[in-house]
Amino acid sequence: MAANTRRRGTAPKGAQSIHRAIDLLVTVGEHNTTGVRLKDLTKMSGLHPATAHRLLQALQWQRMLSFDSYSKRYFLGVRLHALMDSARFAGIKAYLQETMTRIVAQTGDVVYLYLPLMNDVICVERMEGNFPVRALIRDVGARLPCGIGAGGVAILAAMATDQAKAIVAANAERYPDYNDLSSDKVWRAVLAAKRIGYGLNREQVMAGITGIGMAVHDARGEPKAAITVVSIAKRLDGDRRRQVAEIMEREIRTAEPLPDVP
Repeated sequence: MAANTRRRGTAPKGAQSIHRAIDLLVTVGEHNTTGVRLKDLTKMSGLHPATAHRLLQALQWQRMLSFDSYSKRYFLGVRLHALMDSARFAGIKAYLQETMTRIVAQTGDVVYLYLPLMNDVICVERMEGNFPVRALIRDVGARLPCGIGAGGVAILAAMATDQAKAIVAANAERYPDYNDLSSDKVWRAVLAAKRIGYGLNREQVMAGITGIGMAVHDARGEPKAAITVVSIAKRLDGDRRRQVAEIMEREIRTAEPLPDVP
């Protein structure tokens, strides 16, 4: 259904851009599970591509929408999710702030916090050490299919097998957008994470970049977040990868169980 057919009655005058932006937000929200591309948004909204792109950029800048540069799809942004579920985002961020700070101080690398959201993970925090990968930093608010990146792999590995398999199957059509990954490759990464104790993204999504991800569990043993350390591949290889994994394990287990934070 086109966005401009949803409204009833006559819209107030003088705020056309606001109405169009809200229509785009609603349309993205209705397709938020898989995301939606610009060309599809223009068809559904009836807007000219240039107008839609301009409004989408403004909404993205305000973090009301997020744009995944790999799949070229728009999703609802971290600010909208925070408004809808402030306890889930702000509370967990605040609780794990000190844990992330200690990991950054000991590793010097870039550290991310991801939260599971339906079949996806969303980046809600990023901290940079003294060895940041500046050109390749993922933005706060980025949303990825669960299984893409070390954090998503770690979350899947910490889930019940049936639940994890269902999510991987649901995301099967989206994985090829990320360096031609497949559900089989993602599942092999999940099985490896179960074996070694952490998710490992060794240049799978981006050449020269490695990530180590570990789930953070609540009192029921369920994964409610994942912390990821990311750096250039040669920096997170061999003995140093094991050292970083030990640091993460120690700090994350100290923070567990993740409480039902207000």
